[in-house]
Amino acid sequence: MMLFAKSRVLALGFLVMVCEPFAQAEATGPFRKVDPSALPEIGVEGDLESFKTALRRQSAKCATQDPEARFRFGDRVVTRRKWCTETSSEFLRLAESATSFADLTKAARTRFEWYQSEGRDGKGDVMFTGYHSPVLEAVLPSDRALLSQAEREQYTVPLYGRPAELVQVTIDGRKVWRKRNPDGSLSSFFTREEIDQGNALQGRGLELAYTRDWFDAFILQMEGSGVLMLQRPDGSRERRFFNYAAQNGHFYVSITQYLREQGVPEESLSIPGIRAYFQANPEKMMPTLSKNPSYVFFQFGDNGPYGVDSVLLSPRHSVAIDLSIFPLQAVMLFQTERPEMNGAEVAGWKKFTSLAVTQDTGGAIKGPGRVDVYWGEDAYAEQASGRMHHSGSLFLAVLPP
Repeated sequence: MMLFAKSRVLALGFLVMVCEPFAQAEATGPFRKVDPSALPEIGVEGDLESFKTALRRQSAKCATQDPEARFRFGDRVVTRRKWCTETSSEFLRLAESATSFADLTKAARTRFEWYQSEGRDGKGDVMFTGYHSPVLEAVLPSDRALLSQAEREQYTVPLYGRPAELVQVTIDGRKVWRKRNPDGSLSSFFTREEIDQGNALQGRGLELAYTRDWFDAFILQMEGSGVLMLQRPDGSRERRFFNYAAQNGHFYVSITQYLREQGVPEESLSIPGIRAYFQANPEKMMPTLSKNPSYVFFQFGDNGPYGVDSVLLSPRHSVAIDLSIFPLQAVMLFQTERPEMNGAEVAGWKKFTSLAVTQDTGGAIKGPGRVDVYWGEDAYAEQASGRMHHSGSLFLAVLPP
């Protein structure tokens, strides 16, 4: 996913998140108005409180933006005031009086106008994937120095902060990351291989923390943010948010596709599957990870993860979409499938219908037929984000005139 409007890469079927403002231009969306009877009803599920939180967060951000920005819903052109402020407020009013998430979804069917995305086939088919916030065990550099040699050898993978010479510039109308040289000229920054295996940044004091596993660090970079569980010298643990700060300017290259070309079976190309593959073939891990030259730098934060415009994401009810196609801060109803887990194994796939807010984007999320669902940071979140790659449908909501 890589780091365009906001650093996000399609890694293993999931994306990377970041938190840089995205200024959306007026757009025309490929949507058509549908009758409420066309909305899916099977398997309605969601977290009412999480959805209300998503609505409140987006409403607060929408209040700071141009209320007259316009977007075309089918044959109807509406302002941000209508699709964001007023629609969100009405959804929140309904949610406050609802006794359950299913109750809210039922009430919303007839209260709003609904516009279906034409999808990737022109007939409404949308591909859904998922992403999550990884949780990694780590130590601070100062604490690592206090560990025994044996303990230090458990934490050898550095997580770097942004180098001062890495700057974001506009080239041909697009924001990109480049290295600013002492003479003021710009050049490409180090690749993943140069950083991880060539130790290009070693000894500069850029290490924010050390973690245990190169693949876990790779996943953290692909997702763009996460949580570090810091092991302290006194035996205590400290939870810290770890957010996107910058990217090295190189485009993302899918290691999933590379492994597929190497003959790794499709059922092993989820996050858990690839982790198991590297555990069985440790000599192949670093050469494979280096196929992706894109590299993400981090910073500690008081909260996270963030989507577009620094809006905090809400598990299961924040989604990433293509902002050249969809309006930011819109409410949508969608239906797709999610895995039902039996431990670490998929017991089956369940069709489900839910509500979400368009609060994020990504370089790999392109067109009217792609949506990425944020699942959170629990154990299920990794399983869902690493395995989801399923068709579905989506509908945008807007209050009637």
